[in-house]
Amino acid sequence: MSAAQWDELAKGRVRARKIWRACAVAKFSGWIMMFCAVVTFLGSMLQRDWLSAVLGLVIAVAAANELKGGAEMRRFDPRGPVRLGWNQIAVGLLIVLYAAWAIWDALHGDALKELRPMSKELASLGIDVDGIAQQVSTLALGALAMFGIVVPGATAWYYFSRAKLVKKMRHQTPPWVIEMINVAG
Repeated sequence: MSAAQWDELAKGRVRARKIWRACAVAKFSGWIMMFCAVVTFLGSMLQRDWLSAVLGLVIAVAAANELKGGAEMRRFDPRGPVRLGWNQIAVGLLIVLYAAWAIWDALHGDALKELRPMSKELASLGIDVDGIAQQVSTLALGALAMFGIVVPGATAWYYFSRAKLVKKMRHQTPPWVIEMINVAG
């Protein structure tokens, strides 16, 4: 290879660094989501809870989509960052919907029925266990909903911003350099 080709290869690798960083984020995120999906699904089987089973499967689909988008972006495919961004928006929406449903269930359902025998004893002392449990549940699940808005929203913005870098990489880098970088890993 000539000195100019080595220089072009070095420039291509520099352009790829931020893209590779985003690929690492997607890979980490995808495997964490897959772990959460497995734990959710196994827990649902132990409790015979069909809603949690469906939730586990939906998380697994999101995890697979995250891993696929990261692999696409690693190959400098412009569809990768877009897939990742929309996947994060879907994950955020899933978290917010789950938190909203869980808040409704804590306020109106029988989620706190295990506390009822104890609450009668404590009620005689002037302690409203149901009210406290509902407030704590609402605060914790409200924090989860905020997490579902902020973290996936910021991550979606991050991935969408990588689309410009992928397009720039494909436009400014000769195809043979992209191919060499992809082969070298």
